Amino acid sequence: MDVKHLCLGVLCSGEASGYDIKKYFESSFRHFFVAGYGSIYPALSSLLEQGFVEVEKLQQERLPDKKIYRITPSGRDAFQAALESTVPRHKVRSQFLALMHFAHLLSPEQVCAALDTHTVELQALLDTLMLSPANDESENYGEAFSRNYALVSTRALLDFIRVERASIVNMKAESEKTLA
Repeated sequence: MDVKHLCLGVLCSGEASGYDIKKYFESSFRHFFVAGYGSIYPALSSLLEQGFVEVEKLQQERLPDKKIYRITPSGRDAFQAALESTVPRHKVRSQFLALMHFAHLLSPEQVCAALDTHTVELQALLDTLMLSPANDESENYGEAFSRNYALVSTRALLDFIRVERASIVNMKAESEKTLA
């Protein structure tokens, strides 16, 4: 799935502005898909050209017109087709893991800083996920599964880092002694 498909998915729940869609990405998709205005607005423009969404411009006082997008029947069909043809792969792209892969080339302080930074980010994600009330009436079972999956995996990652931190820092220190 790409940004266009996920925009269609958001619009399946109701009309929204680009700002609303961005907020949805930041809240509901944050744990598995990142997209900013630089990808959301071009996606919406493309979807509009394809006839998958319609847009209504609302005039605002002293502000540019607000564009409200809504999915069309062909957009709903396109999203349904994307859902049905998507292979459920779990793909991870992590700057943290790339950095840790080469931890042997970093100083112990840099390794600790990377672990600390990632721990803070994971804890912030966990805190955000915990704010979403379980069994919220507005949450469907797919959203609940996605949120719970993120909760479990984020907790596991934090636990893994806490357990492995001393080992990796000690290994790094030992390798530095060997090289000296």
